[in-house]
Amino acid sequence: MNIEMINPIDSEEKILKRIRRTRILRRIIKVFFMSVIVAWGIVSLFPMYWMFVTSFTYIGPSFTMRDIKWFPNPPTLQNYKDFMQLE
Repeated sequence: MNIEMINPIDSEEKILKRIRRTRILRRIIKVFFMSVIVAWGIVSLFPMYWMFVTSFTYIGPSFTMRDIKWFPNPPTLQNYKDFMQLE
């Protein structure tokens, strides 16, 4: 039976490589999951933002998607005034 001697330097290098590989893999996984969480947050909060922006946009009698802007210019409270006057 031939038993080879394990070189302590080689085994230490292998351990360090494995530790580096594990750290890199953990970082990649962490970045991936954080990206998924950020994307999910944006997708979840976008409807609330859209409602907020459109509430300050005067739409008038005709409503088309071209009338909606990302930031209303000028912002108006006309929609809220019209809503409060409803009976």
